[in-house]
Amino acid sequence: MSEPAEQVAPVATEPAAAAAAAPAKGGKKGGGKGAPKKKFSPDDFPLPEYVAHRLAVWERVKEQQASAGKEHVPIKVTLPDGAVKDGVSWQTTPLDIASSISAGLAQNAVVASVDGKPWDLQRPLEADCKLELFVFDSPEGQHAFWHSSAHILGQALERRYKGFLCVGPPVDKPGGFYYDMAMPSAEQAVAAEDFPDIQELVNLIVKEKQPFERLELSKQDALDMFAYNKYKSEIIQSKVPDGATCTAYRCGPLIDLCRGPHIPHTGRVKAFALTTVRAAIHTQSRRDSLTFETHARTLELERLLARERRERCAAARVWRVVPCRQAAQGPPGAPRGAQEAQPQDDRSGAGALLL
Repeated sequence: MSEPAEQVAPVATEPAAAAAAAPAKGGKKGGGKGAPKKKFSPDDFPLPEYVAHRLAVWERVKEQQASAGKEHVPIKVTLPDGAVKDGVSWQTTPLDIASSISAGLAQNAVVASVDGKPWDLQRPLEADCKLELFVFDSPEGQHAFWHSSAHILGQALERRYKGFLCVGPPVDKPGGFYYDMAMPSAEQAVAAEDFPDIQELVNLIVKEKQPFERLELSKQDALDMFAYNKYKSEIIQSKVPDGATCTAYRCGPLIDLCRGPHIPHTGRVKAFALTTVRAAIHTQSRRDSLTFETHARTLELERLLARERRERCAAARVWRVVPCRQAAQGPPGAPRGAQEAQPQDDRSGAGALLL
């Protein structure tokens, strides 16, 4: 998918949901407690009307493909170390192979590669192949993780605003993701004040552990599925040749055009923080077609950045000298009276994605 073109003035740049969710202060000194915070209820954010049609097309195509059937024959799966595992075509998945190696690998694996092609852990293998499994620490794992997180964000945005999603790619450097969306009316806009509602919807989606499912679509089926969304329709018309196919992914009620691969389910994302929102102009529609990019990052990214900072600190062996009366014995290898500098929790990057 293409990304939005030129950016216009930011709509809001409040860092993280915590800032937007801060309670109001009393008007008088020592006075009131401010307005009580409204309790979140998912019933306040029903699904958009177009979701029912989208799901109906998905189920129809899925049923057609299931009735066609696939031949199940023995296959050989070769791992990077040369080990060979037995499997069955259109039945054995990379996750099955990971489980046969160890429970820890099955738990930590994020995505796979089959004969050099990105592959979902739960997508069946089709023939003899070379299989490689990736955990989050790998570039392949991180890319898939950010990408899946973007779909979670997209689902929350659909429920909150009933808008029309455009593109939602991962951002590999420094890490994170975003989704841009056109609002149902020109009077609406995404604002930082909405972040608490979006955050609660994201938490609900994660808690439900919605599986990511992949489906191959003909061009006509794709156009039918996304007939309500001019942005998706334009992407299909311009990117998918006549007679060719494309793929879509589903998690819960969200379905989006996507090459994949994705993590097994939404529950793999442990924490989520919205960072910024800004206006953008979509490249594949009229120049006055304004969309809103909503950016986010996850706890996994924060941990990754913190680990990199710790590793840099350890490599530099930074020492902070303090008086001997404060530290009679420094860390091993350090001058007497020294303390090892502790990496700080640097959050300076929060709220600065793609600004």
